[in-house]
Amino acid sequence: MPQRVILDGLWCGQGMANMVRVFKSTDTDPNTNPADWLCVFDFGSGGLSKSKKVLGITPPVGFIMQQLKLQQDAGRTPRIDLMLISHQDRDHWALLGELNDQIVKQKMPVVVGRMILGGANWRTSSTTVVNKFVKRVLDPGNNVTWYDNEASGYYDPSTPVPTLSIGDLQMSILVTNVATNDTKEDIDRNCSSAVVLLRLPAPFSGPGYAFILPGDATWETFARLRTIMENWPSNPLPFVYAASVPHHGALRTMNRNTSVEKPDLRDLIWFTDYVRPTSIYASAGINNTHSHPYRIVLDTMGKYTSAQQFQQRPIAVFNGTTSKFELLPDIRNNIYTTVLNLTEPAQTANWIFNITPTQHSTLIQLFKAGVPGILAAPQLSQMELTAQRINAEREEKDWEMDTTAIDMAFASSPVLSGPIIASDGGPFAAATDFPPMPWPVNRAPAVQAYHLPQPTAAAARDEGRRAPPPRRVRVGPTAT
Repeated sequence: MPQRVILDGLWCGQGMANMVRVFKSTDTDPNTNPADWLCVFDFGSGGLSKSKKVLGITPPVGFIMQQLKLQQDAGRTPRIDLMLISHQDRDHWALLGELNDQIVKQKMPVVVGRMILGGANWRTSSTTVVNKFVKRVLDPGNNVTWYDNEASGYYDPSTPVPTLSIGDLQMSILVTNVATNDTKEDIDRNCSSAVVLLRLPAPFSGPGYAFILPGDATWETFARLRTIMENWPSNPLPFVYAASVPHHGALRTMNRNTSVEKPDLRDLIWFTDYVRPTSIYASAGINNTHSHPYRIVLDTMGKYTSAQQFQQRPIAVFNGTTSKFELLPDIRNNIYTTVLNLTEPAQTANWIFNITPTQHSTLIQLFKAGVPGILAAPQLSQMELTAQRINAEREEKDWEMDTTAIDMAFASSPVLSGPIIASDGGPFAAATDFPPMPWPVNRAPAVQAYHLPQPTAAAARDEGRRAPPPRRVRVGPTAT
């Protein structure tokens, strides 16, 4: 039966959070009906305190709670069919604690069908939060997988690729737990990140469509993946409609050298040429201190992005030439960022990628200062008045946000759709096939030289550390 699969690249500040909704029928309205299968791929954040102060809940948690509530209202037990955390970095799991608190607060009997955890050397603080959802798995002995050794479903072209089926959606691990030669712990964690393929097979002939979620993969992750895929006589991957940009668009972990003017991005170039994504999106915080996403990373990975999938839009990038963030105002290729401006109030977005076996489209849900509701004037006024009222009351009563909870319904903005494009199952049209913009705009200058971003505070503390401890092997079932 034909299905609809929706990848929600959620605005989560300086973090990564993705949800996948799978529907049995393409006729089901995803705005008013629960998904038949619901999946979470990473769920972390940073810098969402303002949103939470206004809403009483962060937008990504509110988004998923809405989906669980739709299930409950339909008479179903609320269920997350698959939860996969690519690795142990906090900005990929930190929202799980808030999500669990909301589930408990609203007395929802949420269960988890399957949990998969990639990455190396999980810390106690990480596992403590993750284990709250491990406990929700009905059969953890068989349905919780910890990949503490390197793993890939693509080692041997002569054997079937191990997949996990979620409806007609098939998930496979391209690679996880790749070891690094770098002694820094943050690089070790990033390099070990799981790279995930989500595939919707075509109902007839043809390779079907897919999403790719590489987490915080580094150049070493992709170099190892290249070695694995060289065993294949031909590329086994389907057409990739959308892929998230690895490590939020970081240059530091994609560059083989420390050259200022000529970064070595050969591994990202190979990955891009091999995967050929027609859409890419980068999740990063507003004016963040990590310089995410770097413009050269988006330029490189956007090589095969088609155009006119969505209307003209801005993207926020870090320019290595000027060593500052800039706004590119007239993007037509399918390159997306969760941040859409550089001034207050901040404009941010969820990017919603929708595929069926015969068509595809891209949609957006916009936020203002992290609060939904900027697409329609009545909703904008309502949200602004609500925020102003709460802020005024807080100032008057000198509330302590650490001890006071604000209960407020999470109001979604309208979802603005891009064009729905029919497909014959062949490759997507390249962006270069489209004519240039017909009207002049203020374009950002071309980038010729790139400066490496400054190390993060965490990275600076790692400089004098000893090598990370040997990886522990945790025995657990593998995905089948």
